[in-house]
Order: sequence, then C-alpha cells, then structure tokens
Amino acid sequence: MDWHKRGGLIYFNRKTGKFTQYKHDPGNPNSLCNDVIVNLCIDHDQKLWIGTYFGGLDCFDGKTFTHHKHDDKVATSIADDRVWSILEDSSHRLWIGTLAGGLEIFDRSKKIFYHPFKPSDIRSSMASSIFEDRQGNIWIGGILGVDVILKHKGRVIHYVSNGDSAKGLVDNTINSINQDSRGLIWIATAGGLSVLNPETNTFTSLTKKNGLPANSVLSILYDNKGAMWLSTSNGLSRVTLTQTANAFNFHVENFDEIDGLQGREFNINSALKMRSGELIFGGADGFNIFDPASIEPDFNKPKLVFTDFQLFNKSIAANDVFDGHVVLSKAISAIHEITLKHSENVFTIEFAALNFFNPNKVKLQYMMEGFDDGWLNADNRTRQATYTNLDGGDYVFKVRASNSEGAWNPDYISLKIKVLPPFWKSTLAYTIYLALFIGILLFIRQRSIQKIRRQFAAEKEKQEAKMLIEQERQEVKRMHELDLMKIKFLTNVSHEFRTPLSLIMAPVDKMLKHTFEPEQHQQLNMIEKNAKRLLNLVNQLLDFRKMEVQELKLHTKPGDIVEFISEVSLSFTDIAEEKEIGFIFETAVDSLFTSFDHDKIE
Repeated sequence: MDWHKRGGLIYFNRKTGKFTQYKHDPGNPNSLCNDVIVNLCIDHDQKLWIGTYFGGLDCFDGKTFTHHKHDDKVATSIADDRVWSILEDSSHRLWIGTLAGGLEIFDRSKKIFYHPFKPSDIRSSMASSIFEDRQGNIWIGGILGVDVILKHKGRVIHYVSNGDSAKGLVDNTINSINQDSRGLIWIATAGGLSVLNPETNTFTSLTKKNGLPANSVLSILYDNKGAMWLSTSNGLSRVTLTQTANAFNFHVENFDEIDGLQGREFNINSALKMRSGELIFGGADGFNIFDPASIEPDFNKPKLVFTDFQLFNKSIAANDVFDGHVVLSKAISAIHEITLKHSENVFTIEFAALNFFNPNKVKLQYMMEGFDDGWLNADNRTRQATYTNLDGGDYVFKVRASNSEGAWNPDYISLKIKVLPPFWKSTLAYTIYLALFIGILLFIRQRSIQKIRRQFAAEKEKQEAKMLIEQERQEVKRMHELDLMKIKFLTNVSHEFRTPLSLIMAPVDKMLKHTFEPEQHQQLNMIEKNAKRLLNLVNQLLDFRKMEVQELKLHTKPGDIVEFISEVSLSFTDIAEEKEIGFIFETAVDSLFTSFDHDKIE
C-alpha cells in the first residue's frame, strides 16, 4: 500500500455516478481524523467505522465524525492509532485489530476499549484480519498464524505453518479470512492460500504451482454460486470446487488487465460483497465492481495450425528441393508426415492458435513424442519449437492450447516426423554387421575346428608313433630273444660236439704213438689236426656266446705264422688229392716245398 496516496474517504453514488470526498481538515474537528484509511466496517446501526493509519478509529453516521485515539493517560483508550481491521460480530460487539496494540473490543455504551484476552491466547500484536464463522467463533489472523476463539468452549486454538501442508498453514502472515458455503475456511497468506476443512482438520494449500497468479493472496470473497474470488499482488482469481469422495478439486481462473481490471495489484482489506451479489475489489489504480454471475468461462476451443517449417533457420515451402530431395510435398498446414535425412538435424516447427478473442491469454504447449518427457510451455511471441541432433527413428510432434480461462484442450494437432538414420545405422548396415559378425564367428569356428583336427591328427600321429616304436621295440625284443635262442642252441650243440671230438682225439692220439708207418702216421696226424681244428671251431662258437654277454677277452700269444699256415694247409691235402687238385704251399722263409702232381686237375 502506498501511504503517500492520501485520498481520504470517498462516497460513490451509483445512481448519480457522483463521488463525494471526505478529507482531514486540521481546523475542522468534524472531519476525517486521517486521510490514510486502512479498513471500513458498517454496523447494524448503519454507522461507518473507519480505521486509519496513525489517525485512530473514526465513526461516521453520515453527518458527524467521532474520533477515538490513543491517550497514554487513559487506560481504556484505543491501544494503537494504527487500526488494521474492524469487525462487528453477530452479538454486535465491535472488534478492533491494531498494528501493534493487539486485539481489542470497543464497548460503545461505555466508550471504552478493553483487552479480554491474554497474550498467550492472541499471540500476535498485529491483528490484520478478524472474521466470525457460522458457529460464532472468532478467527484472528496476524503475523504468527491464526488464533481461533471458540464461542461455546471458552478457549483459543491456534493454527501455524509447520512445514506440513496438510496439517498447517502455508505461511504465518495472514491477510484475510473467509468461509464458503461448504463450511471451508479460506485463509489468505503472504505465501499462498490455505483452505481448512474443519470436519477433518486438514489443510489444502494453493500457490502459483497450482495456478494462482501470485503467492501473495490479499482478500477473499465468495459469490452466490459458491465460487471464491481472490485478489492477489498479480491479478484476480476465481476458484471453483468440485467435491470427490475423499477430497476437493480446485479449478483456478485468472484475470488481468486484458479482462478489464484496474491493474494487477490490489490492496489488503479492499474487498466487499454487496447485497446485490456484486463484488468490489480495490487496487492501486482504482477499483473494480462486477457481477460474478455475468462472467462465464470461455469454453471455446482455439483451432491450432502449423504455420512454418524451417531447416537450418531457412523456411521450407511446398515442393522446395533441399539437399537433393523435396521435404514438403504440400504446405506445412496440410501435411501430416515429414521425412528428413540424418544430416538435416536442425529444424524448427512454428504453430499458432486461431483465437481472436483475448489471444494473449491463450497458452500453447508442445511435445515431441519419443524425445520429450512431457508437455513444454511455448513462448506466445515466437510460437516455435526447435530440435537438433535427433537420433534416427519415428517421432510425433504435438501441440495443444488452453482457452482464455486457462483450461487445456484435450485435442491436439500432430505431425509425424521420420528421421532417417545414417548409413552406418541403417537396416542394410546392421544386416552387413550381422553378416560380418556371423562370418567372423564361422571363421573362428572353422579355425577352431581345424586347430582341433590338427591337434587330433598330431595326437593320433603321436599315438601311432608310440605304437610303432612299441611294435619295433617288441620286434627287437623278439629278434633278440630269437638270437638268444639261436645262440643258446649253438652253444648246446657245441657242447654236444665237444664230447665226441674229445672222444675221437683220444684214440687218434693213442694210435699216433703206436704207428710207425709214415703214411699211416701222416693220416692219423691229419685226423688229429682236423679234429683239433673242429674242436677249435666248437670252442669259437662257445666264445661267440661269451662275446654276446661281453665276457670274451682277447688273449695275445706269440707264434710262427709260417708254421701255423703250413699246418692249416696240410688239412686240405687229402681233399686236394681226392679232387685231383694240385695244392702247393711255398714260402721263402723255409725251403720246404711240397708238390703234388696229378694227372687231372679240377
């Protein structure tokens, strides 16, 4: 409130349209005590009680002003000259709320002011709002919440803001209190609206988030249809209720200068419901008086159209060629689907609502289905939505509008947008990727199979080699055993030969000692030598056995090689004679010469 605008008291005669002004005149005691007026109240005697700022309380009966001011010497005088609220209750008691002196009751018969309540009952020294409900309870609002004086219980209860919107006020600074036809208590605060249901003792809070034009609610009035009217610091609102099984649903309609208001800003306590049902709200630039029944909600559904389509900030018209292809086959207002390349990734869609009645109050929202999580508010000046770098896929762009009353139209217009993916994300590309992946898997599988086969073949070859080596080992072992058997056989035969040879040599040796004929002696001598030779061969067989078991050792012995060869040659003389072969042994060492002449040599 601008305290410098001191217009005093103004009476408006609606029949004549004439305004009569009453102002403070220091030289005239029958004038207004102060030109800054805060509150007005008409009592049952049709007297006007005027609360002023630093002027105390005035009573005006149409002719005379009676002043009530604070006097430090008089205890029963008004506690504070800053009178903030005035109420005459159903018992004709006059309640006075001051800025710093708390709550008082004025006894008009005794012309005294008294404080019937303790500071613990009425906690705030500032009583900004006083209201009597249908049960006769007095509600006092200040800067510390609400105090309720229960008429029939003789006690005071309190409501404050406690952080729980369902159990407490939305804010502790109270501007106005009222009750609707349902019995709900409406409390206007500096932080929003709190609606108390006395039956459940629960609150419902409304703020800008719920559609109010501002959080600071100043005054509350109800019309004859049960709707509540709120004056705020940013316009006027009508709140209508619909009751459900467990709660109330609130619908908010907002009004501003476009609807004919004196301005968006209103004053505290500047509201009145007239006997005719008309409502008056006063503000910084005058006042508004209207019949709520004549203000019907606007249910017109504005028609929505798409007005422009832009690629890289360039408008595209029908059949325009862009990047080698036609983007729009028809005008944007008539087309239903657009196909864009992946490179055409910056585009703008413009839209409009064809509403020529209060067009500035029509709100627009848009949403790209498949990209946006919800509806987005559009700027009414540009009415555009711009998108960049959308992934390939199918999208649906939607636009919806509200009417001038703020109700959203459930219908919307839509535009299908198909963004083609880049080649590396196309179906063909994914098919190639899949084929390559399958090919790689098959290649890896083939290599694995070949590796396993090679490992199996190597293992098989190794096993076969082991088997072959084992066979060779077994064959060598068998041959060795066979050789051992042969050697053993020869050894056994040699042993068998030695005995007969020994038996032959003994008689021959004996016969040599008793034979004196040269020819017989020679024959026996040859028999002995051959027998010894045969025995020597048998012994050599036995020595061969010793050589196999590595038991044979070489024994050297000196001798006459000529005599040895001569003796050996003599062993073949009989065979040579029998075969008629000339057999001669000659040596230069010995002159011995033996010659055998035969008639026939073979």
